[in-house]
Amino acid sequence: LGATTGIIGAMQAIETIKLLVGIEETLKGRLMICDFRDMYFTTIDIVQRPDCPVCQGGEIAARKGLERLAWLCGRNTVNVNPPKPMDVILAKAYEKLEEDF
Repeated sequence: LGATTGIIGAMQAIETIKLLVGIEETLKGRLMICDFRDMYFTTIDIVQRPDCPVCQGGEIAARKGLERLAWLCGRNTVNVNPPKPMDVILAKAYEKLEEDF
């Protein structure tokens, strides 16, 4: 997983540099999907929905769900907690990982 986060970080840095220096071909308005298992990359267009209060700049909607955030002291990091506790059976997850990898 370390390599994956490094690749994504490098891609984000490149996009930031392109925006800063004015290169027009960026991912703005698109979502890049990366499947590192099959080495598949694609992009999809994203649009603002006229009925979405967050897309339209609504502050109240943007604040909804803040109770799920956990700010980690001294790390400048935020964890987003799931809306409900997740039932994870580690033995099954291990078996699935063994099958696929």
